[in-house]
Amino acid sequence: MNDPQSTDNQSLHERTEVIHGIVDFVQGGFADSVLRDAAVRRRVDPVESPTAAHAVFEHVRRSMRPAKIRFSDSGKQFAKMALSFRTKRSIEFVETDMAGIVHYSNFYHWMEQTEHAFLRSLGLPPLYPQDDGTTIGFPRVFCSCRFLSPARFEDELDVLLTVQRIGVKSLTYDITFSLAGRLVARGAFKSVCCLFRPGKPLESIELPDLYRSKLEEYALQSEA
Repeated sequence: MNDPQSTDNQSLHERTEVIHGIVDFVQGGFADSVLRDAAVRRRVDPVESPTAAHAVFEHVRRSMRPAKIRFSDSGKQFAKMALSFRTKRSIEFVETDMAGIVHYSNFYHWMEQTEHAFLRSLGLPPLYPQDDGTTIGFPRVFCSCRFLSPARFEDELDVLLTVQRIGVKSLTYDITFSLAGRLVARGAFKSVCCLFRPGKPLESIELPDLYRSKLEEYALQSEA
């Protein structure tokens, strides 16, 4: 005969594993801001504090967005509904300021470089020359970044990029920079697919099938 207390503890252990996974998910910048409060972030021991573990689990479950996170019926795991692109960035001395920390402007360069690295990883060129002499590219129409904690020379940042939305003509990204689990900066930007013709204004065009087909599995939201 199973010990009811042992069964309860096992269930709470499983739920706590879900919570710990969600913490990593949140730090990656995917979930609602409500999941970033201290109650969800702290590690809860389900044996020592079973009530607290259950409360945190229920808080996360009620707060989640079904389109982005789902729980199995048993509460044993969660799953992202889209893939993400990860890379690393070592900070050079020239990228720091007089205070010895990264100058904020560098994050905007790094966001663009990460976007290009992501596209190349899928075999997609950031600039796509056409046979008629025109070129397809992705100029930005929006970009923002929040600077949350400092990083210094020779720190190695973990960079995580997510395709938040694929529009008819645009790509919207979220990107986070973290150091040993500590969030350093979080940005967002939107690129629009455009046709470059020598001597003529940029013309926004629909995302080519070549790009859409390879990007859709990374997107949290997509429009045909």
